[in-house]
Amino acid sequence: MYRKKYYKCDCNLECPEEDIFDDVKKAIERIEEGRKDILCGLNLICCCCKICEGTNQIERGICKIEKGLDNLCDALRCIEFECDFRNNSNIRNGVCGVKEATQTLKRGLCQLQHCCLCDAIEIIQCGLQELDESLCELVKGIEDIRDEREHRKRGRCC
Repeated sequence: MYRKKYYKCDCNLECPEEDIFDDVKKAIERIEEGRKDILCGLNLICCCCKICEGTNQIERGICKIEKGLDNLCDALRCIEFECDFRNNSNIRNGVCGVKEATQTLKRGLCQLQHCCLCDAIEIIQCGLQELDESLCELVKGIEDIRDEREHRKRGRCC
């Protein structure tokens, strides 16, 4: 179901590294941190009229999302996917959706930097909604694969 990665520890033996799904979880958490930064930036702009600070916060959030997406793709490369099309498509659609949402957020940031405040806020809100939907689909696909792996483990033990 997934490839084990090995690393050398101080005892000079090959020790199994953390479960690959931990890397996926950390990457998703990084994306969610970026989402929170973007929400904070919108709050600074809409509620506090701090456009520069809000813009910087949104830019930081987008950077975290991109870094999290890179980490996610790296972690997913280490998973051997089964022929279960539904789980695989959930993950694929989730990753593609996060990429598209990131592009939408960048478009909103560009509008914001060019002083089109109303359009920027609307575009960024749409990007956040896309991001939420994509993360849900991605998490569902990952959970399904994890559940299937656990189900197979139990089946072998009996």
